[in-house]
Amino acid sequence: MRARRIATSGSTRWPTKPGWRETITDALDDQLARCQPGDTLIVRHGAADQGVDRIVAGWIADHLEPAAQRTVRLVEETVPARWEECAPSCRPEHRRVNRGNRGKAPTYCPSAGHRRNPDIPAHPDYPVDLFLAWCLNDSSGTSKTIEHARKARIAHRTWNAYR
Repeated sequence: MRARRIATSGSTRWPTKPGWRETITDALDDQLARCQPGDTLIVRHGAADQGVDRIVAGWIADHLEPAAQRTVRLVEETVPARWEECAPSCRPEHRRVNRGNRGKAPTYCPSAGHRRNPDIPAHPDYPVDLFLAWCLNDSSGTSKTIEHARKARIAHRTWNAYR
C-alpha cells in the first residue's frame, strides 16, 4: 500500500464541454489506473468554481464510491485562494467588486489566485509525485504555476490548447 499525490492546475476558462473535459478526466483516469488495490490517490487542485478545477472536483466526486466498493482510497486536497486577503505590496485601490465567485466579502484581491498558485505543485508541507496542468491560450496564471513546478523539479505533464 502506498500513497500517491498528484497536483492539478489549469485555466479557469478551460471549456467544460465534451472533448475538452475528457482531456482532463482521461488523464485522471490514467493516474487512478496506475494505483494498486489498497493504495491512496490524493488529488490536489485550486478549488476554483470554474474551468479545470471544477472539472477535477467533479471527477473526484464521481469517483468517490461507497467505502465497501473502493479498491483505491481517493482523497481530495484543495488549496483555495484567499480572496479576502491582500499582500503587503497591494495598493488599497486595487480591490475589485465581488460578483459572487471570489469568497464572501464585497470586494476581493485580484492577485490572490496568483499568490496561491505556487503552492499547488510545490506546497512545502505536502510534496507531489506528479503535477498535471492544462493551459488555455498561454494563460499567465497557469503558465507561472507550470514554471514553479519546473523550478522545483517536479515531474509534470502539460496540455496546451489555443482557441
